[in-house]
Amino acid sequence: MDSEEVLSVFVKPNSEKNEVIGLYNGSLKIKICCPPEKNKANKELISFLSRKIGLPKKNFSILSGHHSNTKKILIKKDFTESVLKKILVNN
Repeated sequence: MDSEEVLSVFVKPNSEKNEVIGLYNGSLKIKICCPPEKNKANKELISFLSRKIGLPKKNFSILSGHHSNTKKILIKKDFTESVLKKILVNN
């Protein structure tokens, strides 16, 4: 991997579907369909981001916010473009 980036995310669990909503208080707001219990929403968030960005799940780790709606996600990437820009453009 060439670089790492930390993405600030605000997660809304128990939503109808997984989707990127946009920016919210300096974070990327994402709706996740799984409940926030037994790590289900966190796992689904990582899977969703992995598909959105096109990187394997092993490249993502939650640095903070395991039990919170506000999270910091460390992403190991092999491209120079910002992760936030890549997500918003592909949305």
